[in-house]
Amino acid sequence: MPHTDPFRAIADPNRRRVLDLLHDEPLSVNELVRRVQLSQPATSQILNVLKSAGLVDHRREGRRVIYSVNNTDLKAVVDWIHKYETPAAGSQTKADPMHGNSSGQLSH
Repeated sequence: MPHTDPFRAIADPNRRRVLDLLHDEPLSVNELVRRVQLSQPATSQILNVLKSAGLVDHRREGRRVIYSVNNTDLKAVVDWIHKYETPAAGSQTKADPMHGNSSGQLSH
């Protein structure tokens, strides 16, 4: 599978739900299927995309495969997003007409 852009990987709400669950604790595919209430093939596809983007790791425990968040690669995404939370030093802020935000910061 070719490498997936991490931003494309997190664009899908179901993939973000899986990341949220894996952030709380490592889980097997069957545990994820039960929690996200998607089919096993759909959940496996989500995990494949997240693995290809480097956002999740996996390890074998007997016959089970346990997935967890890859904090190192996810931190790179978070760091990139954080640089847009406050304006760069010396830059002028402009009103954000789409969100009614005149501070130049992201709306939460």
